[in-house]
Amino acid sequence: MKILTGKIAIVTGVRNSKGIGAATCLSLAKAGADIFFTYWSPFDEAEGRLERDFPSKLCEKINSFGVR
Repeated sequence: MKILTGKIAIVTGVRNSKGIGAATCLSLAKAGADIFFTYWSPFDEAEGRLERDFPSKLCEKINSFGVR
C-alpha cells in the first residue's frame, strides 16, 4: 500500500541527479505522492558538466511509479 496516494509533494531546489532533492522526489513517488519539483541549475559544479536532460529523466523516473 502506498501511504501517500492522492497527496502532492512539493520539493524545491532539486539540483542534480545525485542530490538529496532528486532522492527525496523518488522516495515520495515510491510512496505514492504526485511530485511537483523546482529545478535549480543545469550545471553540476562538482563534476563540471551540464545535466540538461536531468529534469526530463527525473520526470520519467517519477512517472514509472505510477504518479505524476
